[in-house]
Amino acid sequence: MTKPRNQAVAWQGIAPTLATFAAVVLAVACLYWARPVLIPLAVATLLTFMLGPAAGWLQRRGLPRIASVLSVVTVAGVILAAALWLVGSQLVQLLAELPAYQENVAKRVAEVREQGSGTLLRNVQRFVKEVTSAATGQPSAPSSVPATPSTDPNEPVTVRVVERAAITSIVSIIRSLQPVAEPILTSGLVIVLVVYLLIFREDLRSRIVAVVGRGHLTLTTKALDDAGRRISRYLIAQFGLNAAFGIVIGLGLLAIGVPHAFLWGFAAGLLRYIPYLGAWIACSLPIGMSLLVSEGWLQPLAVIGLFLVVEFFANLVVEPWLYGQSIGVSQAAWMIAIIFWTWLWGAVGLMLATPLTTCLVVLGRHVHALKFFDILLGDEPVLTPDVIFYQRLVSRDEDEASEILQQQSLTMSPVELCDRVLVPTFVHAGRDHSAGLLSDEEYDDVLSSVHSLAEHLDLAALANPKPDDHLEMPDQNGQALTILACPAQDGAESAALALFEQLLDPHKLVLNIASAKKLVSDVLEHVTQDGPTVVLIAALPAGGLARTRHLCRRLKSRFSDQKIIIARWGNRIPLENAPEWSTCGADFLTATFDETLRQLETLASRSIESQRRS
Repeated sequence: MTKPRNQAVAWQGIAPTLATFAAVVLAVACLYWARPVLIPLAVATLLTFMLGPAAGWLQRRGLPRIASVLSVVTVAGVILAAALWLVGSQLVQLLAELPAYQENVAKRVAEVREQGSGTLLRNVQRFVKEVTSAATGQPSAPSSVPATPSTDPNEPVTVRVVERAAITSIVSIIRSLQPVAEPILTSGLVIVLVVYLLIFREDLRSRIVAVVGRGHLTLTTKALDDAGRRISRYLIAQFGLNAAFGIVIGLGLLAIGVPHAFLWGFAAGLLRYIPYLGAWIACSLPIGMSLLVSEGWLQPLAVIGLFLVVEFFANLVVEPWLYGQSIGVSQAAWMIAIIFWTWLWGAVGLMLATPLTTCLVVLGRHVHALKFFDILLGDEPVLTPDVIFYQRLVSRDEDEASEILQQQSLTMSPVELCDRVLVPTFVHAGRDHSAGLLSDEEYDDVLSSVHSLAEHLDLAALANPKPDDHLEMPDQNGQALTILACPAQDGAESAALALFEQLLDPHKLVLNIASAKKLVSDVLEHVTQDGPTVVLIAALPAGGLARTRHLCRRLKSRFSDQKIIIARWGNRIPLENAPEWSTCGADFLTATFDETLRQLETLASRSIESQRRS
């Protein structure tokens, strides 16, 4: 009976992973096989985000929705058609002029052959000839007169009569028209989808909210609106930047004297949608053109210089100004997304990789149901510093944990470092130990590692720097405030109190840590003998409520004027939402080192002031 039960438990643990893997494979397969539909839909969606603000602006000016949508789409179509006509005419002209460049090409090749004569080029040619002759089994020097098969003039000639059916001609005509008809039909489908999405965008948004809202319709609606505005701004900014890039490149090439400059400018603006490599792919086209028409090397070098200046200015100046320091996509995820979309949808996927990935990240950042996109593709840290620090300690990698602590100490004060990194590490370790995920030995190793790393960082010196030698010590009137610290549980509380002691100013606050193994009666006896000003009870999540409540009640019943502070360090739930702790009978309830320190310093100031008066 035990073995089948263990197998059932193991299968229950593997089943969610297999289901997730199957869902991912199915989604990728759908994206691949449905690309004839999904590619026009993706292009239409991106165009909708770009044209939506203009259509909304016309609608707010009193124009009906359908009229505003048709106006915006018509204007955009006219502009695009004019650009394509200009580019197409220059492309046709370029193809017509190619034979005229034959002489210059031959001259360039002759120059290269002359410069490489007797050295690299000749060796390469010789190597190719020898490999070819060895592969074909023929001599490397072919005869000048080709061999012709002998024929008998009296031999009859066989004549074949081949009839082609009319249907074969029609099929060949259709096949020849397919490369032209397919882009036209796809463009028409995209235009229809854009008009539809712009007219019915509110209805589509409501349906999306109903699907992903899951009872949070108001929050989801606001999140989708915010995400839509951000995506629209990004796509418009990207289109404007790439269009300006193409215009500047075109004008620059025209000034340099490269023929068909506007054709290369259009290609530069279009190819710049390809991250990193697009601008340099576009640069190769006018370089090749300049090599065809120019007599020297000055013009090709000027083309390279033009692209270098414009591209670096766009990357270093314009893009940070338009997008901010980051568009929210991590560099590694960006490259993986480019490879993924290119593999999935080819050249179109390569062009759409950047806007699609950015849209997914923005949606994941604002819509809770799509949060996994932000986690997988975003550039924000997924894990907080305390979780990363705790992971390194669990892996027994103290060197990397020390580096993390050093980095965080550069931007945090010692108190903030304890509240945001070290104390949460105690909480993580305590919860995992209670759940059985950490053994007693591993738990003790984590606590001791935190203590040793804190000592290596010298938190005491950072929190209480020594004054310069030429400065006098401040006059301390009165005695320091004495504190009896009692851990509510055995383990992390004692380590946290030892950490807290390093932050105290010994001239103002003196902390005595009682053992967690002491009984309540022992603590009462300690208070009777030493008479501390404050009793500090440390209780880290989770647990410790019963002992804390019992100790507070016994202290208040025997010492009614005794000041008691409950330090619920590392608690993420606001203390005002935890009435069970506020009713323990303590004078103060704190959640961080910072709050506890400020409360103790206030009590110390009051104590010093009362001593001065007496």
